[in-house]
Amino acid sequence: MRRLSLRVRSAATATGLLVLLAGCASTPDRTGGDEPVISRPPSSSPVPSPAPAAVPARWAPVPVPPGSVLGTGTLTSPSGALTGTVDVTTDHDGGVEVMLSSFATSDPRMLQATFYSTPSATFGCYNPEGYAFALPTLGPEPDQEFPMGRLRDLPSADPSFLDSLVVYAVPDPSEVGVDGCYGDILAIAEMQWNSTQEIPPAVDTGAHTGASGTLELTAAGTPATYRVAAGDTLGDIAERFTLDPAVILYLSAGRISPQGIVDDEAVYAGEVLKLDASAR
Repeated sequence: MRRLSLRVRSAATATGLLVLLAGCASTPDRTGGDEPVISRPPSSSPVPSPAPAAVPARWAPVPVPPGSVLGTGTLTSPSGALTGTVDVTTDHDGGVEVMLSSFATSDPRMLQATFYSTPSATFGCYNPEGYAFALPTLGPEPDQEFPMGRLRDLPSADPSFLDSLVVYAVPDPSEVGVDGCYGDILAIAEMQWNSTQEIPPAVDTGAHTGASGTLELTAAGTPATYRVAAGDTLGDIAERFTLDPAVILYLSAGRISPQGIVDDEAVYAGEVLKLDASAR
């Protein structure tokens, strides 16, 4: 039997349930290298100094516009037993709402819907890994609305890192967590987000002290993800890939550690940071 750690946030306060699954080391200390020594040959001609390391441009995400549709999705199920469409919107006061439209199901069980950040959700046992945000229990009405809280309180103040919305049947309380299963997934909506962020490309300048982890590439051969090594720091990692640290934090929204949600610049050995917009 696998045991999962659950942290519940009341719908009346932050309106969600966070499922936190992570195992990481403690925050490493920042280290630095020696300054390079430049030698000049005996010559009357001046020797040009080496070019300074590229300094990444400062970056900040474009604020999500109020009163707009942030993302949409269509619920699909293998048997067609559950249908509906999903819209995530923000109002002019910074609140985020989930609108479920044309919802219909033939399943009589209690149903729950949860956004989570693991891509390519599959049918079967509901057992999310990573960051998850649960909505209140679904009702039978065809059109329903659920609050997600304030936009500024979501990781990166932008929910577009949430890949899917899954609807699952809640099991009997005596069976919750049996064999690591927390319900039967009945329908999945792959979310399509209307993101307007311009993400600068990551360029690998090579491993060095403070940034010696493992790199995964995209099909095009550009940096996609980076697994943090012991002794790494966010600043050194950002320098290696010529990015502002804010870019990495934005792309890696929804990071978790053994202590809970990570929303600062601490990095943990073994965690995977995202370097490409397609990986967010």
